[in-house]
This record gives sequence, structure tokens and C-alpha cells, in this order.
Amino acid sequence: MTDIAAGNANAEPNNDQNENLLANHELRLKEEELRIRWAELQQRKEENDKSKSKSSTSLTIAIVTGVIGLIGAIVANILQSNSTLKLEKEKFKASSQLESKQFESSLILKAIETGNPESATKNLLFLLHAGLIKDKNGLIARLAATPEEAPVLPANRNIPIPVPVSESSQQLFFKKYQEYFGGSAPGTLNALKGIFQAIEKEKSLYDVRQIAYILASIKFETANTFVPTEEVGEGKGHRYGEKNKRSGEHYTTPNKLYYGRGYFQLTWYENYENMNRVLKLEGTENDILLHPEKALDPVISYKVAAYAFVNGTFTGKKISDYINDKQTDYINARKIINGLSNATLIANDAKIFEKILRETLGIK
Repeated sequence: MTDIAAGNANAEPNNDQNENLLANHELRLKEEELRIRWAELQQRKEENDKSKSKSSTSLTIAIVTGVIGLIGAIVANILQSNSTLKLEKEKFKASSQLESKQFESSLILKAIETGNPESATKNLLFLLHAGLIKDKNGLIARLAATPEEAPVLPANRNIPIPVPVSESSQQLFFKKYQEYFGGSAPGTLNALKGIFQAIEKEKSLYDVRQIAYILASIKFETANTFVPTEEVGEGKGHRYGEKNKRSGEHYTTPNKLYYGRGYFQLTWYENYENMNRVLKLEGTENDILLHPEKALDPVISYKVAAYAFVNGTFTGKKISDYINDKQTDYINARKIINGLSNATLIANDAKIFEKILRETLGIK
């Protein structure tokens, strides 16, 4: 696109030069015609000098003056037309550049309107490779290696951030939480604040109803504490190399037990390995395969939960199957985790969480 734009910029002066040459050529023709007419008049004047009257001389001068005026008008019109044409070209060029930038901006906004950094990265790279957007600083190209850093917008930008972000809004949420649910265990409010920070950073779940349901599920799975928990017994009684009879998954390795940890009890070596890979924790200080206890970190625990809810990792069921533009099915959403056990209890809590979030964030 740069080469094409440069080519057009070079072509414009050539067109203007050609138009000026045409005007000069026409002017020279008119001057030659005037010279011939003047010579004819001079000859006629010499032949009839004695008999030419004063009025005839005045008429001759008037004719010459008219011809000169006519030539001047033609030349002025040509030059004015040329100037107008050049101005219109400049206007068109500026307008085209503005429209191009606006179009490119709209493409970028649409590309990141996914609620998911990886999806946003794929969209941006596609537009870049297709030549539809520019990347002067190489920022988009670098996202190929770090897609989690891609800027994102909610898939529905009419929905605001679904969690309290400011200190005042969090205080309002906590106040309403205690009003609707009664007293809370020590540390519950701080644990909720940590979840809100994780939700804001993760951004894979953006719908208020989806957030309400995952909060209700975490509330139930952690016995109302919102603190990541460990499997009762911490894997005691399991031996090295023991497998899940149903799935064939390994429970232990020589030095580590991959028992249930987190908000939703991530269990078995293979599941730790999968989450370690998809969350890009391999080789980091939060590598849950090398350090399975890291699965108890609130941020990592939420990442595991959010990924599983969005992608159907736990049971093959996704949250978008039950909570979407067409329905809000809090009962069957329990199938994302574990059949329909305690489905009604969690659904009722989800309705309350949705109400609290809407009141706190001012969402109708």
C-alpha cells in the first residue's frame, strides 16, 4: 500500500504539469492569432490611412481590446480550473486516507471484541497477514509469542465489567453480600476481592450471569469461604503408579501426589499436565506439574476454573451451553461440574449473585 500511495503522489505533479503545458500552448495559439489579426489591421490601416475615420480607428482598438480580453478570460478560466482540480484531488486524497484509517480502526476493534486474548491475537494476526491493517511498531506480530497480552474487549461491549473494580464498588458488593447471604466466614471478603482481581485480569468470562454462576459454584465448592481447598485426606492411601480405574489417569508420580486442589478440585496427573500446558505455566515458578501445590494459588485456581468453564474441560459441557443470548439456565449449568448434584442450591445462589452484581454495577 505504501508503494501505491507513493506512486500516486509522484503522478500528481506530472498531471498538473501537463495541464499547465496545455494552457500555455493554448495561450501561444491565441497570441499567434492576435499577431496575425494585428498585422491585417495594420495593413488595412496603411491602405486606408487617409480615408480612415476616427470612428474606424476606435472600432479597431475596441476589436483588439476585445480579443485580448477574450484571451485573458480563457487563460484565467484554464488556470482556475487547473487549481480547482488540484484542490479537489487533495481533498479526495485526504478523505481517502481518513476513511482508510477509520476502516482499519474498526477492523482492529472488531478483532479484539472477543473477551479472549488468544482469540483476539488470532484475529489481529489474520488481518495483519491479509494486509488489511498495518503494524508499524511490530506490536501485533509480537503477540504471536505472547497471545495472553493481547488487548481485548468484551464480546458484547454493551455489558460493562462484570465485577466491582473500585474500592467503593467492592465495599458496596460486600455489604449487599452480607445482607443477602447473612454472616460470612473470616477472610471471606478478602477472598472475594482476590477473585474479583483474577476475573478482571483473566477476562475470559464477561457476562454478569456467567460470573454470577461461577461465584455461586465457588461458594458451594469451598463451603462458603471462597478459598481454594485441598482434597480431604490429601491423597493418602494412594500408591505410586496407581491409576484411575475408569479413566486410566495417574494419581501419583514418585515424589508428588496430584490429588484435588483449587476451587474445583483439579485432580490426576494428566489433568495437571493439560492445565499446565493450556495456561502456559510450564517452566515458570507457577508450574503446577513441578509444584502441584501451586494449584491452590487463588489466581491460578481461578484460571483453571475459568478455562474449564469456557472450554468444557471438566465434563465436556461449557457455560455458554446454558448461559447465552437466548437463555439463562442456572439449573443445568451444574452439568459443567458434576451432573445435577446440588443444582438447585447453586442456581438459587447464582440468582442472588446476579442481583447483587447488577445492583452494585448499576446494570438493568
